[in-house]
Amino acid sequence: MSSFVALNVEPDEDIEEEVDDTKEIQIEEALKLYQNALKLHSQGPAFYASAREAYITLFKSEIFRYPESISDYRRSVLQDTTSQDAGYSDEITPDALAEFDINDLASSALPQTIYLSYKNHGQFLLDSLREFLRRKTGNADAGPDASAEIVAQSRSAIEKFAEALERDDTDLDLWRKSARLGGALQSYRLARFCLESVLVGDDNELEVRVEQLGLEEAFAAEDLQRVLLALSDTLFQIPSKNSRKALLRSLSHQIDVFPYLPTLPDSLWNTPPKRSPLGTRTMRQVITPKEKTWTAVGSSLLQRIIERQNAIDPGPGALAIRLPVGAEPPIPREIMQPPEFSKPQGGGAKRIEPQVVETPEAANLATSEDVRAIKFLEGNVVLESAEDQSSIDQRAASQLKESLEGHSGQPADSVNPPVNLAADEVDPKAAINPRKRSSTSIGHDELADGGRTKSRRIRAREFNADSLLQTEDVGFDQAKYYEDRLEVFSHADEWVFGTVGALLSKVGVEDLGTIDDLKKQVYPVNDRMEPIDRQMRVKGPEAILTRDLRNILMSWDEDKSRAALQGDNTTSLQDFKGLNRSGLAIFLEHSRRSIRKPGKEKLLIGGEGLPAFVHHVNAEWLHVHEVALCWLEKLLMPVNGMYSSSVRAPLRNDMLIKGSTYMDSLWPEALKQNVVQIIIREDEFIYNRMSGSIAEFDDQVLRHVAAGTNFTYTLSHYSCMEMIQTLFELHLDIYASINNPNSEVDQGTRFLQRDRLTRWSALASAAVNHFLDHSSTEEPSKPVIGLRHLWSSTFRSNLAEDASQEHILLCLKDLKGVLLSLGNPVIMLINNAVIPEISVAALDQEISRLNSMDFFMKLFGSEADNPVELIESIEPILEPTSVEFIHDQSPGVQTVVRPTSQLQDMAAFLDHGDATLRLFLWRRLQDAYKAIDYRTKVVSCYLRSIETIMKEIRGSSHLEAPADHRQIALLRWLKSIDDLLVKILPRVLNDPEKSFECLDVNHLRSSMSAVAQLSRLLHSFSLYDDSVRVGQICPLELRGALAKSLENFKDKLRDMQVRCWVLQYTLLKEFMSQEKELFDTPADDRVHYLRSVHNAIGVRSACKYSDKMLLKLAKSDLLTLHTEDDYEADISQVLFDLHGLRFSASNGVVDHGCPAEKLDRHTAVMMIEFVMMQANRMSIKDVSKSELKSTIDKMQQSIGLVKHSSLTFNRRILSAYLKSPVNQTHLFQGVQGIGDLSTVPAPTETAKIAEKGWYFLLGYASLTKFRSQKRVNPVPTNDLDDAIVYFRQDLEHGIGKWETWYRLGQTYDSKLEEDITWSADKINNNRADLVVLQRNAIHCYTMAIAAAIRNADDTPKSRAMLSDLYTDFGVRMYSSSREPLDMGAFSLTDFTRHFSNGESQRMYQAKPFKEMRLYSVWNFASYLFRKAMVEKPKYWMNHYMLSKCLWKMFNSGDSVRGNSKQVEVDDVLDSLLDAIETLPERKDSRSEPIFEPHFRLVSIAHKLVCKGILEPAEASRSLSATPWARKVCTPEGLDHWKPYILEVLKNLRNADKSNWHHRIISRAAHVVYDDRKDVAAAIASKNELTQQTFTKTMTLQVWKPEFERPGRHFVYTTRYVYFFVSLLEQINDRASLDQLLRRVRKKQGDFINHSKLWEDICVVYAKLIRRAGNILQGHEEGVFKPVSWEEFVSNSARLETWTQLPTSSSPILDLLREAVELKKLNNNLMKVTMFEDLIADIYAHLYEINVPKFVEQVNEENRERMKVDHILMTGDGTADAPTPPTSAPASDAPAPRGRTKGIARRDIQRRAETIVNRNLIPRVVVAKTAAVPADEETRQVSMTEVPVPLPIRNDLREVAEEAQSSVPGSIHDSADESELSEIDDEGLAKLKAEQNPLLFPNLPARKSPDPVSEISRQVSGDSDDGGEENEGEDEGEFGEGMAEDEEVADDEGAEVEIEGDGDRDIEVDDTGEEAEVGEEEGYDGLGARDDVDMEAEHPVQPGATRENEND
Repeated sequence: MSSFVALNVEPDEDIEEEVDDTKEIQIEEALKLYQNALKLHSQGPAFYASAREAYITLFKSEIFRYPESISDYRRSVLQDTTSQDAGYSDEITPDALAEFDINDLASSALPQTIYLSYKNHGQFLLDSLREFLRRKTGNADAGPDASAEIVAQSRSAIEKFAEALERDDTDLDLWRKSARLGGALQSYRLARFCLESVLVGDDNELEVRVEQLGLEEAFAAEDLQRVLLALSDTLFQIPSKNSRKALLRSLSHQIDVFPYLPTLPDSLWNTPPKRSPLGTRTMRQVITPKEKTWTAVGSSLLQRIIERQNAIDPGPGALAIRLPVGAEPPIPREIMQPPEFSKPQGGGAKRIEPQVVETPEAANLATSEDVRAIKFLEGNVVLESAEDQSSIDQRAASQLKESLEGHSGQPADSVNPPVNLAADEVDPKAAINPRKRSSTSIGHDELADGGRTKSRRIRAREFNADSLLQTEDVGFDQAKYYEDRLEVFSHADEWVFGTVGALLSKVGVEDLGTIDDLKKQVYPVNDRMEPIDRQMRVKGPEAILTRDLRNILMSWDEDKSRAALQGDNTTSLQDFKGLNRSGLAIFLEHSRRSIRKPGKEKLLIGGEGLPAFVHHVNAEWLHVHEVALCWLEKLLMPVNGMYSSSVRAPLRNDMLIKGSTYMDSLWPEALKQNVVQIIIREDEFIYNRMSGSIAEFDDQVLRHVAAGTNFTYTLSHYSCMEMIQTLFELHLDIYASINNPNSEVDQGTRFLQRDRLTRWSALASAAVNHFLDHSSTEEPSKPVIGLRHLWSSTFRSNLAEDASQEHILLCLKDLKGVLLSLGNPVIMLINNAVIPEISVAALDQEISRLNSMDFFMKLFGSEADNPVELIESIEPILEPTSVEFIHDQSPGVQTVVRPTSQLQDMAAFLDHGDATLRLFLWRRLQDAYKAIDYRTKVVSCYLRSIETIMKEIRGSSHLEAPADHRQIALLRWLKSIDDLLVKILPRVLNDPEKSFECLDVNHLRSSMSAVAQLSRLLHSFSLYDDSVRVGQICPLELRGALAKSLENFKDKLRDMQVRCWVLQYTLLKEFMSQEKELFDTPADDRVHYLRSVHNAIGVRSACKYSDKMLLKLAKSDLLTLHTEDDYEADISQVLFDLHGLRFSASNGVVDHGCPAEKLDRHTAVMMIEFVMMQANRMSIKDVSKSELKSTIDKMQQSIGLVKHSSLTFNRRILSAYLKSPVNQTHLFQGVQGIGDLSTVPAPTETAKIAEKGWYFLLGYASLTKFRSQKRVNPVPTNDLDDAIVYFRQDLEHGIGKWETWYRLGQTYDSKLEEDITWSADKINNNRADLVVLQRNAIHCYTMAIAAAIRNADDTPKSRAMLSDLYTDFGVRMYSSSREPLDMGAFSLTDFTRHFSNGESQRMYQAKPFKEMRLYSVWNFASYLFRKAMVEKPKYWMNHYMLSKCLWKMFNSGDSVRGNSKQVEVDDVLDSLLDAIETLPERKDSRSEPIFEPHFRLVSIAHKLVCKGILEPAEASRSLSATPWARKVCTPEGLDHWKPYILEVLKNLRNADKSNWHHRIISRAAHVVYDDRKDVAAAIASKNELTQQTFTKTMTLQVWKPEFERPGRHFVYTTRYVYFFVSLLEQINDRASLDQLLRRVRKKQGDFINHSKLWEDICVVYAKLIRRAGNILQGHEEGVFKPVSWEEFVSNSARLETWTQLPTSSSPILDLLREAVELKKLNNNLMKVTMFEDLIADIYAHLYEINVPKFVEQVNEENRERMKVDHILMTGDGTADAPTPPTSAPASDAPAPRGRTKGIARRDIQRRAETIVNRNLIPRVVVAKTAAVPADEETRQVSMTEVPVPLPIRNDLREVAEEAQSSVPGSIHDSADESELSEIDDEGLAKLKAEQNPLLFPNLPARKSPDPVSEISRQVSGDSDDGGEENEGEDEGEFGEGMAEDEEVADDEGAEVEIEGDGDRDIEVDDTGEEAEVGEEEGYDGLGARDDVDMEAEHPVQPGATRENEND
């Protein structure tokens, strides 16, 4: 601390600097200490000692002495006693208790530091303890006792945790750790407190909201649950539902935070004795039932009894009971203590108050719940107001309660059932608060600012609650909301009930009712539980049944699930013979009437009175036998055995406030089994005790008689007597159940039980006699006890084996008299199966049963196997009205009598008996009718069974039963009805006539009534399901198998509902057939029924149930019934639900959630008429695009192709007709209506399909689908193939269908068009296929016209279609006559036949008939077009095609025309003018006009003028019809005609904006050229064509206009190329021809007769090459014939290496190169002889003009060298070798040749190719403007450097631009670029090494190869075969140079790379000049390529002969 310093005192200089000890520094130092301690702590056990010292140092720091560092608890203690130790601080100064400023910023980090210090120190202590325990397990002597260390460290750690929690109580993890330490210290209280602190709510009250728990809270809840179980604390319950159980199980290993510390015992009773507050206990067996019920206690007790009986050492016999922890009401006063009563006047017994003995042992075993409940009832508890108990908002609490109900599936009240208290008692929950430490419970409300801070989780919860409250304030009309969502279901229900109800009303059945009444029953306004009789009177039985069905669905459990699966007992009776069951057993089991049992309100399911029983057992030291007897007394004695032995009060009626559970409550099945087992196993002890009581009673009576006093019958006596009588009845029930003929119990057990029954009968008789003798005469229970004993004794005597039936009947009649004398009382023994009811009615039924036993024994016995006898026996009983009894009085006279009294009695017995027996009789009758195959009676039995069940569930015996039993019975009956429905429906649907053959109207009406009642009941489920679907009703939330069983039951109800509607429909249909006068339109009524029902179940997505039975029925009837109204929408919906088929979009089908099934053939055939009707309503184009097309395809897949002998025959006839040749006679007969094929009738079924037009529709749809698609490239013709199949199949069923013939012809036409539209390949290569298609189309059109003339309807549609037929037929005829088809369809070449010559008697071949002439075809086509104009005179195409026919006929010569009349020119022009006049108007300005008639008129007019037929003026007047000629000046004479017509053509071309009409340009070019045909005209014509038709690169741009006939495109392209080639030849344009040549070679599919076209162009090109070089034909022979082989080799070698050759003979080299390229481009397309001749002639010319030049030079050099050699030889005289005559090296000397005849053609070809390759001129192409890839731009082509830069010709650039793509089929084009354009590196290096250094680097090398050796090697390898066989091979071998050259030409871009020896790059620009040259040392002019041996790769064998030169 800083001290005060005076201002006038100066400090010394040597004084130490004052220490800054402010809070900031101290807190910072403390943080450093904390961090050091935490660091040492985290480093592990090795540093724990240092960490301990660091923590001690930390807690000695100054911050722990601050006032704000001391906790509130410590501060309050220090203020009271300042002398106490303050813990970690050595002393507490007064300043520490001073006030402090909470806003001090310096201490803002102080609370967190202190909190963390305490928390981590506590954790450190526990970690140290863990390390100590680890070392302790390894060494037993390594320290003090472990237990003491655990206790000490745990205490220290929990103190540190408490200090930390004082600072921050929101640390949930620290609370859990503290709770765990409480468990280690064996403190339940501390553990519970800490765990509750984790779960504490925002109001400091304990709330467990399972939905909002985090992991820490969930762990704490689990721990708290275990603590409460150990403490047996039941006042506070933690909800068992936890959605995070799975997560908790996966994290179970993390729940225990300190697993090394000891835990709390699982039970307070298991606490070690030295630690347990209860001390040492005595030894006795303790049983713990699973539940707090009498059944569970009985089960545990029975298990203990069995264990003792089977055990060798049973152990202690004393028994105690410990009930499980659970919510059970406390022990009521009236059960613990009997009510007080006043002392009788005559004295007697005094008041007895039973004492509750409190012993330590009893306190140990009694649950805490019981003790607290007793204290609550007996003590004086102070209650607090509800407002003080909780501050939770009531609305939030109600929301939480509703959410809990929604999650649990049951009301929140059912979780903890309320305790039934008196009016003056209050709920104990309001007084008992489980939170002991809550301040609100004691009235100390903490201040808002000083209290505990709410956690973030709690604040978020408050915010969410406030949000929920705010949303509730928004106005919301819930009723309107659900009404809107249910509207679609309501409309459907109103429709179905209104429709079906009205139809049933006509029948006389009103049971279906209205939907409004049903809704009132399902959703009653007042949902109070009224008495059954009142509900039946007010609402009828339907209300109860619908309510029961709804309750079943809302309270589903195991019992209901079991009942729904098992069904009624009739299912087990169906196979009684297989089970070997006797008729008596069946009769005894089902002949008694079922007795109503009380509902769940009387079911003994809880533990009422159980706590008192347990308390009594635990308070006393009772043996297990005594405990069992006590347990039975509680169940079998009145008032829960309260007056068993300790009460000696006299018997008074007011004391018996409650009867025994045996009489008043219904025992669960398990409880009865426990009672039966215990009374059997403990029979000896119980009998001895009871008989002892009777003996004691006798002694008491005798003593009173001896003493002369009155004996008083007490309550104890009465309780004992009733228990004995009850045991007697139970033993009687046991014996009757095991003694029946069906039982499998052994005889020994039966005898033993009979003995028990005998002695209990005697004992009960004695007890009852005592009661009747000694009790008061006014005792009201006397008759009841007497009747019970008399009844049970009578039935016991009936069970005797020697008892006769007469004796039994007399006893029963006497007993009946007794009952009648007592006023016909009714006593119910609900827990006894043998005698459940004591009444006169029960006696009557038993007497009737005994009287009928003989009859039914015979009926059910094995001897009743005769079905006829069974029918005669059973049917009069079950259905007396169906049997007619005839009594024969005399022969021929019969009288009808009534049934006998015996049959009437049996019928009455069945009416009063169990309905199961009646159902079984119907089953027996049904089996009998099945045996004789009487189907209608079998169906009748099924229907009567349904009626019986419906009568049973609507009867009073069922409706008056308790609700739970009623619901179980309803489930079983519904299961039985479902079984009946499943069996009856297939019979009535598959064979309705025989099923209802003998059912009268009354039978049908009664059955329809029963089915209507059932449908109404089942529809109530639909209403409930609708409410669940929209959220109006919360469904029952179940899991596992129970949820699955509920869903299965719901599906079963839906199945039943569908089956009921179907069965009702079949019954109604049969009724309509019998009572036709009641229904005006029965077919429509049936359809209305099906529509309404389908809609009602469809909107609920229930159509799929019952195997789609309703859908199949609706489909069958809707498609077959002939109704007055249209029901297309319903048919579409049914077919969509059933098969997923869609039709018209206007039908508006709705998805009903029905899975589609595969369409079967029968259904598809039924649908044809409906689908045809749908298809006829829309355009055929729309059919192909609509959803109907997919439906049609699915139908056809299901129908399939039919195979039949008649169809096969018809198919052969049809195929033969289509393959036959075209006979003009048949054509002419066809247009006259004559023509037919001989076929046989088709089978009936497929004929009906074809008659409806099904196959035609399929074909027409496929054809239209293909023709309607826009095609820009070839497409598959699968649709056309399908159409052909369907059309032909239609014709196979009927040959006279003209429209089918027409569409089949169109299909063949379309297939032909597709083949010739996109490519000319088939025209060039497969003309036979095209001819077949043409013939097929012509035959179809012929038959169509013939059939149409005979059979077509005279309707506008038919006439229009017939006109189209004429048009299509005419176009087909004209097209087949013109190129490219060229009359192939009419050729008879392939149809020659063998004929016999009658005169010469020889066979000869000839055509079967005369071929149709060309003129006849045109004439016939013109006739067809004229016929087409009759109906469609305004169709321009007819006039246009007629003009074409007339024009061809007009131009025909006499040889073609024959005897036909000449066509007038006016007819031709008039037809064209008519075509122009009838052209359709343009839709808008953007649409293109139709140019064909206009151009045709211009073209014909020009031709007529040129021929002189028309004058120009007259022609111009005709042309005025076209608008493009009107503004052109009229020509005055023939001289002005050409400009005129060119101007008109120009106008037409300008009007063609899209440039599609190429013929306009072609006609203009011909106009320019045709009149003069000179060079100028050729140039002008070329200019016309190159404007659009031919591009600069000679690309042919010709497209097919819209109205151009298929295939004509290739005719025009071929014509244009021929014309253009002629022009180029005339103007000598070899460069353009070269480009065009490459284009033509590449586009083989664009030209007709491509091979001929190629050959012609090559001939012209070769002619131009010869013309350019003045090369004569055969020049080669004149040059090489006189030359020897040696001279040729020598000169050719020198010619190849001559450096002046490129400069002196460049044009010749160009020509030679072009010739070589032309040969390679040909690629064997045509013979190479022409190309080889051309190459040889050019080479000979080159050889001829250059050899003399270098020969003279060589001779001069030789002479000079000889002079020098001579001088040297003369001077030295040393050289004696002769001087060689020439300068050629020795290697150039020719080698000797064997058998040579001259210079071969092959040698010349090789030398020509070699010289071309060595003297390549770079062919540079012009860079294109189009985008070129980067790699293409930078790529350079390897080529040989030329010695001097040469100008590159522009024409070569253009040629090279297209060279790469010019020869697609060439083998050179497919070669690798590296092979074609690059030289082998190794070869270059070798050649470079061989070169000698030159003085002048740029001088070409003069070293010559050895020509002789080269040629000799080549020639030696030549084959003698020669000829064309090796030409291709040679071309391939020696074509590398050309390939390289072409590669150079083909590369795009302006730059080429020229490689030599050095890496020299030459960039050549467009002008041919060298732009950049990189020179390197050692580079020579020609480079290494001059010395490359192009033939080195082809060595030949020596001695091989040379081929002939002339070959």
